[in-house]
Amino acid sequence: MLAIAYTGIRAEGYSGLQSFDCTTASLLNLILYIVPLIAVVMGTISFSSDKASLDLLISQPVGRGEVVAGKILGLFCSIVAATILGFLFAGMVISPIAGPDGSMSYFVLALLTEILALIFLVKCEMLCNLVSEYLGSRLT
Repeated sequence: MLAIAYTGIRAEGYSGLQSFDCTTASLLNLILYIVPLIAVVMGTISFSSDKASLDLLISQPVGRGEVVAGKILGLFCSIVAATILGFLFAGMVISPIAGPDGSMSYFVLALLTEILALIFLVKCEMLCNLVSEYLGSRLT
């Protein structure tokens, strides 16, 4: 994120670290591609796990909803930790140079990034569930 903050608006003739507003605008397109991709890949790997581990998990006295919620929460926490560390590190470097102007838009972008990740995790779970039900009905 720091590299984007430094080179994000170089095409307009600016160089060096810019304000939080410019960094937010530069990061927006990257976040719209990378965060959903990471959420879908992590969700697909988690929700389409092998049958042996799923049978063992279902045999425990835990409901299916709890298993799904736990998987979504665990994946979401890992994505939140990674993105918050990235935003925090970049923000700490930009803040002394740019000052507090525009830091609220940067914070809102970080919050919306987490919401985007959660939306795509839930969509991935729903899609994996539909595909497994479809394939299960086709195989029997």
